[in-house]
Amino acid sequence: MPRRFILIFPFLAALGWALDHLQQQGTFKQVNEGFLDFLLANSRDSFQPSVNSSHEEVMLVEMREEQREEYAGWPPPPLDWQMLLKALREYEPEVLVIPTPLNWGRPTPEFAGAVGEMLVGFPSVVLGVETRRVEEGSALTEAPAFLGNLEEAIPPFQQVVGDIRLAPQLSALVTAPDPVARGTSELGLLSGRAQGQDWLLPYALRDQERLLPTVLAQVLAHCTLTPYGNGHRLRLGPGAGAHLLGGVFLPLEVTGELRVPSPSQVPRINALDLMVGDLADGVSEVDEARLEKARVLVIGPTQAAGAPPSLTQLHADALALALALPRITVLALPMQWAVWLVLGGGALALMLRLERDRVFPAWLALSFAGFVLSILLFQGLLIWCPPCVPFFLLTDAAAMAWFFHPQKRKHVKPPTPADTPTEPKAPLETKAEIRSEPGSDSPAPAPVADSGTSSSATDPVS
Repeated sequence: MPRRFILIFPFLAALGWALDHLQQQGTFKQVNEGFLDFLLANSRDSFQPSVNSSHEEVMLVEMREEQREEYAGWPPPPLDWQMLLKALREYEPEVLVIPTPLNWGRPTPEFAGAVGEMLVGFPSVVLGVETRRVEEGSALTEAPAFLGNLEEAIPPFQQVVGDIRLAPQLSALVTAPDPVARGTSELGLLSGRAQGQDWLLPYALRDQERLLPTVLAQVLAHCTLTPYGNGHRLRLGPGAGAHLLGGVFLPLEVTGELRVPSPSQVPRINALDLMVGDLADGVSEVDEARLEKARVLVIGPTQAAGAPPSLTQLHADALALALALPRITVLALPMQWAVWLVLGGGALALMLRLERDRVFPAWLALSFAGFVLSILLFQGLLIWCPPCVPFFLLTDAAAMAWFFHPQKRKHVKPPTPADTPTEPKAPLETKAEIRSEPGSDSPAPAPVADSGTSSSATDPVS
């Protein structure tokens, strides 16, 4: 027994090395993400906006086409944009979104530079880039899309799971924001298509073997502070969706597109009410409160009543839908450590109390119980704990219990006299033996001597 316990120290050292090696290789991360995708594929019905959701995190500032005569031109020129942005700076939204490309052609008009200066005052700005997609049903080509000089300005996705060819294919960039007005803003691609009564907005567009983010992906990355290199993961095919930090998961179609239902439920405000300045009280108290509460402001022209929705309105609806979805509760690292210690120590203590031949069945039972508990917690409460380390500790506890558990020897019960087989004994004769009758021809048997006597002769029978 002492020799076995001496070996526990190299065993623990090998265990620590294996954990560190698997962690550095990313094996744990891949297995955890795969199990999370499995849970999400069986719980997609849980990711629906609440019935009482007010969509107050997003607000649409619309330049209405039916009021185009009120602007200096249509589409609105840089001067109108400058006045509107100046009025919105005091509300300090987390992200300002302008899906409409801020481009007024050549030569660059006056006040275009002033628009760029106004955008610098916002924490985060995402500008749209108009695109042209490869039409469905046409012969797909593997030629690279025309990106102009914006190839370095649009970061591709680093973590993609599934068949990348399912994503809509990008053909070319059509209209990009004017470099004077762009400044330090982020760029996102613009695209959308109708499907029945709903609209589909892609989360990414494919350019050969890489995926480029759209406006929708850029805004959510800024809202959740998720970098593309770590944490922003896109899955295509069955169980498609976008994973971001903070437990945000956005269910998508198999092609990586978000379905935007109609009608719109996003609160909106007329841009002209903000542009009047001190000349009139254009903003009501209700709109004032909404502007202060909104995290994301979406600005741009909207279509007249009865016309198809503009990309500005569609992106406002999509962002409101995405931010209203329930989030996954990921256990904090201290809580995960507590789970690991309790599970590993409890499993080892339990298995050391079992006989050696019962360790493997106990390991199977505990693993299955943990698997079922993970599914129930996720489907009921959307609580998620990465399973790799707990399962690894459970397996190591079973191995240690089997290796260091003393082999229980079988106790051989000594045989008892009652269990020992014996031959039957003949009945003993006594001195008072019945003598033979007179006239009998058979001789009478000799009497048996008493115990302890040495006499060997007996008197003859007369």
